[in-house]
Amino acid sequence: MTDFVTETLTGWQGQPFALKWRIPQDAGAVAALILPGLRYTPDKPLLYYTAQALAQRGVPVAAAWLDYSQPAFQEAEPQTRLQWLLADAEAALQAVRRRPGVKQVLLVGKSIGTLTMGALWGVGVLGDLAASIWLTPLLAFPAVQKAARHADRPALFVASEADPSHNPEGWQAVEANPNAQALLLPRGDHSLENPADLADTLTLHADVLTAVMRFLDDALP
Repeated sequence: MTDFVTETLTGWQGQPFALKWRIPQDAGAVAALILPGLRYTPDKPLLYYTAQALAQRGVPVAAAWLDYSQPAFQEAEPQTRLQWLLADAEAALQAVRRRPGVKQVLLVGKSIGTLTMGALWGVGVLGDLAASIWLTPLLAFPAVQKAARHADRPALFVASEADPSHNPEGWQAVEANPNAQALLLPRGDHSLENPADLADTLTLHADVLTAVMRFLDDALP
C-alpha cells in the first residue's frame, strides 16, 4: 500500500511550490527527491516510472513541482537563476530530511534538475547523499560536469547521442568516474523519445527503466 501526501513549501523569495509524496508501506531509511526538468514535470514518463521503481523498493519519493518556464526565471541573470534553483532545492531537501526515519537522500534530476544537483554538490550540502540519477544531464555546465567527474557516491547518468543538449566532453567525465554508471542511447530527443515512432519511444524508455532498476538494486542498502 502506498500513501500520497502533498506539502506546500516556500522556495525562492517566498514563492510556494508543491512537494508531492509517494510513501510506500515499510519505508526504509533512504528517501528520494525528484527535481524536474524545465518543461518536464514529475508525472512525465522518465520521472514517473523512476518514482515507481523507487517506491517498489521501499523508498519514499518526494517530487518537487517547480515551474522554471515562467518569465521571471527565464529573464533573470545566470547567477540569480542558480540561486533560485538552490533555494527551491534546499527547501525540498529540508522537507525530505524532516521525514521520520530518513537517514540518507537519493536525488533524481531531469535536465535543469541536474543543474540543480550539480549546484548542490558544489556547495557541499549532500553529506547524506546515498546515490543519484541524472537524466539528460546538462554536462555543458561546469557544475554538472564537475559533479560527474568527482561524484563519490553511486550515480547513474542517462543521455542520448541525438539530444541537442548532449555534451560529449562531459560524457567522458562520466565514463572516467568509477562511481558512475552510464547509459548513452544512440537516438532519442531531450525527452529520450522518438517523435516519429511511438513504439521506438517505448523501447527507449524500457531501456532507461531497466538501467534505473538495476542501478537501484545495486545502490540501495
